[in-house]
Amino acid sequence: MEPNIVITLVIVGLALTLFVVEWFPADITALLVMVMLLLFKQVDPAQGISGFSNSATLTVMAMFILSAGFPGRGRCSRSVSYCFGGWVKGCANRSLPSG
Repeated sequence: MEPNIVITLVIVGLALTLFVVEWFPADITALLVMVMLLLFKQVDPAQGISGFSNSATLTVMAMFILSAGFPGRGRCSRSVSYCFGGWVKGCANRSLPSG
């Protein structure tokens, strides 16, 4: 087996392990994998950062940034209760049909 294949498989295995055990947040793990692929010369620098030009990648990155700001602030729950408070309370008070 070629060394490049072995290096790539080890990085992929390490990435899967880190995603499963969650020792680091998912975004940090993804960046770590990208850096490891660049350091071990499995991809060239242009390929390594080309994903950041994709709008889907930027959207996911923006969602990570936004979601990091919400916990413990109470803004999301206050906004939802202000906009949908009566409707949500009405749905919660209804009982489900039996049967």
